[in-house]
Amino acid sequence: MARRTPVFQAIVACLSLTGTAALAQAPPLETRWTAPTPEGRAFLAAPPREVLAETDARPPYAVRLGHLAFRSPAILGGWVGRLGLACETCHTGGAANVQFFVAEVSDRPGNADVTHAFWRGPREDGLANPVNFPSLRGVRWTAPYGRDGRFFDLASFTRNVIVAEFGGAEPEPWLLDALVAYQQALALPPNPNLGPLGKLGADAPAPALRGEASFVRDCARCHLPSAAFADRSSHDVGTGGVFDTPSLLGLAETAPYFHDGRAADLDAAIAHFDGVLELGYDANERADMHAYLAAVGAVERARAPRTLAGDLADIRDFAKLLDEPLAGEDVATADVISAMVRRQLGRIHERFPGSGHAGVRDILVAWSRALDGVIGMARRRDFAPARDALAAWDRTVASGGKTLEAAAAGSFYDPEGRASPP
Repeated sequence: MARRTPVFQAIVACLSLTGTAALAQAPPLETRWTAPTPEGRAFLAAPPREVLAETDARPPYAVRLGHLAFRSPAILGGWVGRLGLACETCHTGGAANVQFFVAEVSDRPGNADVTHAFWRGPREDGLANPVNFPSLRGVRWTAPYGRDGRFFDLASFTRNVIVAEFGGAEPEPWLLDALVAYQQALALPPNPNLGPLGKLGADAPAPALRGEASFVRDCARCHLPSAAFADRSSHDVGTGGVFDTPSLLGLAETAPYFHDGRAADLDAAIAHFDGVLELGYDANERADMHAYLAAVGAVERARAPRTLAGDLADIRDFAKLLDEPLAGEDVATADVISAMVRRQLGRIHERFPGSGHAGVRDILVAWSRALDGVIGMARRRDFAPARDALAAWDRTVASGGKTLEAAAAGSFYDPEGRASPP
């Protein structure tokens, strides 16, 4: 087992909210795997905005359940789960967490060695080989999966991450199906620069249009503009192996680039291909290619400030997932969903670490216990009272939001409260 340094000594060991006073004083767990820089703190304050394909209606049940599971440390289980890490940790908002950093396994923000004993001893391969986290936006259109393209369907890829990479338990089929449904719902970010078949609009800046001509000549065989700028294949591009062709859409929010993050920015990526493919670009041609890639990879409204109101709205929506198993008298499923929702309450609890936030933490603990009480009724087969209690719980959370908002000063929802390094 790898040595677990002080970076993780204050990790919460449970997966649901307990309200332990000593632990409540620690900074949020998310600060412990985020680069301790202004960029890292900005990422926590305003992570990538989630973009779902179902934009005109409420996402279906399976997508919402998958979203909750995507955020749940219980899915990965074991040591990784106890660290508080979830799928969302590395693929924040369905995009890439470019500010993830853990000294034991990261050589730069956005990278992690997933075959390091830190995660799971049997996976240790004896190599220092961090990989860059890919975005999952539009993943339903970009098979195969994995940096080396070894998985041809999302279910196999997702199961491998849970069971093989991080040593989690075999996921129940319904839970795996939900995780896949959520990932399939992740949409490519809107880009007003692109028209049909991935072409720039005629009003695009001249440098970008010149870069497009060079791109079509030199790069479009692999990054097909009409197919989300990917070819669903793998190639050796001089980075030490054969790797899957990534989409270029949304690349503005995914630096560094390549499977190992070796290219810090677009200029470094262009220089790499210029050298490997012997393109012979001059300075103007490189600048034009940069302009084109920046236009293709632009993300409209890329970030969404994280707010207490938004987190509470998510909690209420996730808790409504219990309606179905309670109606169907499915105690086991209700139990799993409740535990995941309570862990999300725990994430809010962590964001109120100050001594002056004890009252808020008490409220959140009470909400967590009340939700567990709902499931207790279900375990006793008192399903009608459980449904009534869940409705009452939702009303309590809805009305209690104002109390939490009034006490948010100095919390991690307060720009001034999170301005200092953790």
